[in-house]
Amino acid sequence: MALYWLAGMVVPFGWYSNATHGWEVGSGATAGYMVGFILAAFAVGYLAEHGQDRNLLTSFSAMLVGTFIIYVVGVTWLAYKLDVPVFEGTQNAITLGLVPFIAGDIVKLTLAGVLGPTVWRVANRRND
Repeated sequence: MALYWLAGMVVPFGWYSNATHGWEVGSGATAGYMVGFILAAFAVGYLAEHGQDRNLLTSFSAMLVGTFIIYVVGVTWLAYKLDVPVFEGTQNAITLGLVPFIAGDIVKLTLAGVLGPTVWRVANRRND
């Protein structure tokens, strides 16, 4: 994620969505989500190294921790860059940078939470 973020800021052609690139884009309103992805990767990786990806409950919880990190950092930066409040009013960072993505993230969390432990069970059976 760090390399992706850095590459998007320095390559001379469109790297991010809508064929955008450059420092202004890489440090813009969505930069907090990029930083959040990097921090979440460390956190979820740490939890996985300690076996939290082996069963449904702990796998789902680990994924939820990662998602929480992404949103806290992303929404906070979004509020700063757009100069909007995090919670107050109708145009706030929560309604702009979190609410539209909750339904999709619930689906992804559920799929990842189920598939991760399932893959581990299959892999362990093959090794036995």
